[in-house]
Amino acid sequence: MKSDATIIPGLRKIVAKLTQQVAAQADRISCLELEPIKAKKDSLTSSKSSSSDIIKPSKKKTDRQKKFKKGHKRQLREPLPPE
Repeated sequence: MKSDATIIPGLRKIVAKLTQQVAAQADRISCLELEPIKAKKDSLTSSKSSSSDIIKPSKKKTDRQKKFKKGHKRQLREPLPPE
């Protein structure tokens, strides 16, 4: 059987390592608790209506918005003749 002189330093190393792990896990837990859980949910990921969204999802451009870019000549109909 090993003597106390050889067991105690080994146990102290283990305790120090576990103490570091607990501190790191506590930091991680506090970060996760600070994240607003409700902000992760929106109308796309739940059954809530879009008006209840905390953070509005970004609007996607429609095909029409993509086609007509700035700088293109505007196309208008000719006005109707007066009656």
